[in-house]
Amino acid sequence: MYKVNLQLNNQEYSIHNESIKLKNGVVKLGINTIDSFSFTILPNNIGFNRINDFKTLISVYNEKRNKYEFQGRVLYSTDSMESSGNISKSVICESFLGYLQDSVQNYVEERNWTPEELLTEALNVHNSQMEEEKQFKVGIVELTENIYIGIQRETTWECINKKIIDKVGGEIELRIEDDGMYIDLLSKRGKTRSTTIELSKNMQSITKDNDPSSYITRLIPLGAKLTDEDGNEIEERVDITSVNNGLKYIDDEIAITKYGLHVAYEYWDDVHEPQILKTKATNFLTNNNKVLQKYSINTLDLALLSIDIDYIDVCNYYPVKNELLGIDDILRVITKSIDIVNESSTSIEVGDNFKTLSDLEIEENDKMFENIGKIEKKYQLNVAKINSMEKSINYFSVDLSQYNLIIPTSGDKKPLETKNYDVYFYGYFKGQQITPTISISGSNTGIATSNTNTYIRFAVNSGTAITNVLNEYKVTFTYTVDGTTYTLTKIIDIALALKGSDGTSVNILGSYDSLEELETAHPSGNVGDAYIIDGNMYVWNVENNSWVDVGNIQGPVGKDGADGKSAYQIWLDNGNTGTEEDYLASLKGEQGIQGATGKDGTSYYFYVRYSANSSGNPMTQAPTDTTKYMGVASTTSTTAPTSYSAYTWTLIKGNDGEQGPQGIQGQTGADGKSSYLHIKYSDDGTTFTGNNGEDIGRYRGELVDNNSSDSTTFSDYKWYDMALIVEEELEEIRQEVINNTSLIEQTDTQIRLDVAEEYVSTGTFDEFRETTETQFTVQADGIEAKFSEMTILIEEVENETQTQFRELSSYIRGYQNESGQPVIELGSNTSDIILRQLNDRIQFLQNGVEVAYITNNTLYITDGTFLNSLRIGNFAFIPRTNGSLDFKKVVV
Repeated sequence: MYKVNLQLNNQEYSIHNESIKLKNGVVKLGINTIDSFSFTILPNNIGFNRINDFKTLISVYNEKRNKYEFQGRVLYSTDSMESSGNISKSVICESFLGYLQDSVQNYVEERNWTPEELLTEALNVHNSQMEEEKQFKVGIVELTENIYIGIQRETTWECINKKIIDKVGGEIELRIEDDGMYIDLLSKRGKTRSTTIELSKNMQSITKDNDPSSYITRLIPLGAKLTDEDGNEIEERVDITSVNNGLKYIDDEIAITKYGLHVAYEYWDDVHEPQILKTKATNFLTNNNKVLQKYSINTLDLALLSIDIDYIDVCNYYPVKNELLGIDDILRVITKSIDIVNESSTSIEVGDNFKTLSDLEIEENDKMFENIGKIEKKYQLNVAKINSMEKSINYFSVDLSQYNLIIPTSGDKKPLETKNYDVYFYGYFKGQQITPTISISGSNTGIATSNTNTYIRFAVNSGTAITNVLNEYKVTFTYTVDGTTYTLTKIIDIALALKGSDGTSVNILGSYDSLEELETAHPSGNVGDAYIIDGNMYVWNVENNSWVDVGNIQGPVGKDGADGKSAYQIWLDNGNTGTEEDYLASLKGEQGIQGATGKDGTSYYFYVRYSANSSGNPMTQAPTDTTKYMGVASTTSTTAPTSYSAYTWTLIKGNDGEQGPQGIQGQTGADGKSSYLHIKYSDDGTTFTGNNGEDIGRYRGELVDNNSSDSTTFSDYKWYDMALIVEEELEEIRQEVINNTSLIEQTDTQIRLDVAEEYVSTGTFDEFRETTETQFTVQADGIEAKFSEMTILIEEVENETQTQFRELSSYIRGYQNESGQPVIELGSNTSDIILRQLNDRIQFLQNGVEVAYITNNTLYITDGTFLNSLRIGNFAFIPRTNGSLDFKKVVV
């Protein structure tokens, strides 16, 4: 939903989208503040080396709302390396309003200004010091009250806030138009919206805070400057001592009792009479001494899920309701924090509601008596609600192994293979597994449905075209117990993965020192043309008619290694003495017997040719648009064979499909077919071992195809005699020690995985020792698994060594994914349930589908069943002995 773009030197790069992600990113918005955006970027991101403080521009675009949530520049960045060796860069950005902190105002003596005049003066001085892209224009000014003040040598941002906003109120708004950036001074931003923020709807948590930070308990008022005998102004000002019993201040006694002394000065430059000054000061203290009531709320922005019409935005007013805290008011959003990675999480502060201390005390007393009166009523009401809740609890539930199926098909919607797609289901009643009855509605030509007590089968045949690209089936589950029938409906969607057209290859044609050199030498290009510039590959984009940087394909140059010791120095280190001549003499042995003259060796040469035909006739030295076969030949001749029969020909490009009539634009297809590796075993090299080849045997068979199910045809597999492989390796192996230690630890969520493997073998293989330690802990009153040390004596090394290695590797696997991230998987490779550890999350997979994961100290899971109680913070759902359910606060 969110896209983040980076701009440097007029070149724009996408650093967060559907295919590439930032590690984290949070936008913080507020009123009369400079908005910020903080994020962490990893080295494999195209923008990692393009973050320059103050120069790089950053934008965060909300695709669903079609608007920018943030536009600004990089303020500063920090590189860091974790103990695991992972490198990342933390970046802090500020909105374009931050440019107002780059300029300093000129000194101007005190005088009367309108807000528009003062804003115009401040922006003119700023623009005279800044580049064109950092300049602002005066926009809408709704403020009209005159200001008598001077300008000091301060930043433009300080000038606007202290001289205008602090004096006459108002709010700053940045407006970006086609002709530049505008600063608006509005009396109040935002609108009143209808979306309600309330408990049990979109309010996850709330904290109430009475903020007295702006409260003044002792005010010292000062009027106009006094003059000397010659009529010149002096620093001394009019005060109230003559009309205030000799005191130059006035106090708010109630506030002093509650908050203590908070002293502040306030100036009235146009007041020359002490009594008028005291009156203004008293009114100021009464009108401005109010406590800001605000609430910090973690809320789910339902508009992101298309549930509510309005979005929750800074400056807008929303109805806020929470019966537990007695909140029922229309409040303003004063800050908002947007997590662009975890999009469902939104944190806001609402407030803008000021009250005096007396109002607060009266309000609190009223609420106390009101709540006492409500307690008994609420008790009776809650009893009724609990009884109602018991009736509405879902005793009957059904889980499906998957809700979506993808069937690979040809262009005419015929399946590429005849196959049964089975969706397993699991029924539960009051937590106990049961077998419900089912009925299936929905049918399509080419898909036959059936079911058993454990799964729903969708059978497809490669000879019959499927009617629709998208197919929806409704499955109704029914369970009857004690005369009551429970019914539940689930939806299974089936989509066709239509075969796509051939892609375009990329040809790297050379390199240049800069983009300008490339554009000068090649102002245009063809599809697939590419050049290298400073390690990055630039490809010709036929849509934009320009060269596009697609990223780095060349790693950094490694550091020079330390100089090694000379052979002479090693000789000395071994206890020998003497000169270099002595060392050289020691290398010369006694004259040996002249050996027989050896035969001349034979050189072999490798040649490649291309052809449009499987026979290789005719053939070419370089591939063309029509060549589909590649031929290879290995000979002792320095001249390539000229006969096509001397080459072995292999198909490297499939035939183009026939051109059909232009059809209606279809929906975007799902991903194409996946490749699968199948492994079987045999004892004699001619038939499978027991369990259809799953039992370990001497011979290992491998098959790679596009079918998820194993082939049962022996000849489909390529077979290897593992005993011969082990016997050949034993001749060279003297001693091999492999120690693998893997540690995955996330202390905040208490997720821990320790794996230690040790294999020790000797040349005679009289003894083989294996040590395996595995520790897996989830501390949320959750899961703990530990496998202790095992020692196995193995006598027949040739067979058992390979067997034990395969068994271990089938439970613990490590590899790198397509993004280059290290991945560790725990679980049998034949199991439906797998635990996978990535850099930024721990995944729980069932049948290859992510059903739960842990990231950023939070556990996410699609469905959950709690067999006893459920606790959320200080509140919990706790079952009674009579079978009902309590919801109450837990005292820790």
